[in-house]
Amino acid sequence: MSHHQLVSAVARSTGESPRTIRRLGFGLLAGPPPAPRPGGPHLAVDCPRCSARCPLPPGAGGPNATGECDGCDILFACAPGAIYDAGPGDETP
Repeated sequence: MSHHQLVSAVARSTGESPRTIRRLGFGLLAGPPPAPRPGGPHLAVDCPRCSARCPLPPGAGGPNATGECDGCDILFACAPGAIYDAGPGDETP
């Protein structure tokens, strides 16, 4: 993939202009891609009440994900943009 093809694809996906995408610095990675972590991603979401990191079970995520905070003893809906990869063994803030 060329730099132009990457900029065009990102622009189409985001609805931004190619000029904006270039200004934001999107570019091709040099070298081999990073090796995947063992066990895959470790998804988490922050509690809306206390901001504690709440790990999601494997396979969770997507538009209907539900988080659970043990400290607040609540279940809550997770916006897809609020879910992140917390890293292995990194369940507490």
